[in-house]
Amino acid sequence: MNTQTDIAEHLALTNLRPPIIVPDAATYQFLEKNTGRIHVMPDFTANCAFSLPVAADGLEYRLLYSGAADDAHDWIITTAGEFYKGGVTQLDVAEATVTEIIPVYADGSTDTVLTVNKPNCGTDVLLVCGATWYVSGLIVSDDLPAFT
Repeated sequence: MNTQTDIAEHLALTNLRPPIIVPDAATYQFLEKNTGRIHVMPDFTANCAFSLPVAADGLEYRLLYSGAADDAHDWIITTAGEFYKGGVTQLDVAEATVTEIIPVYADGSTDTVLTVNKPNCGTDVLLVCGATWYVSGLIVSDDLPAFT
């Protein structure tokens, strides 16, 4: 594989899809056509409001933080009205002598927003959809994530 054409043909033959590199923007809409693709998140210059599509069986998005330092801004991930079920685990790296591990759960009946506060390297969130949005992941941050 020496050319872009070779790489594109290889990806098509193996059914691999390259990741989505999310732009540094104030808003971002997850598209149904990009289900199953990893979304690589930058070190944002402002908070970013993400919108998930209307719930449909089989939608899946994985979000990975790729900044060179901890982000000073938040990811605010909102459903189209469906509730979150599941939760995330926060790895609090601010502690001087010990790292805290804190589970944070959605209530499964009213939470439609997940706020990932100031993510750091290692942050990895998986969103899977059925009739609702199921969430699991690791949030590496000094600040606790929240479901509302």
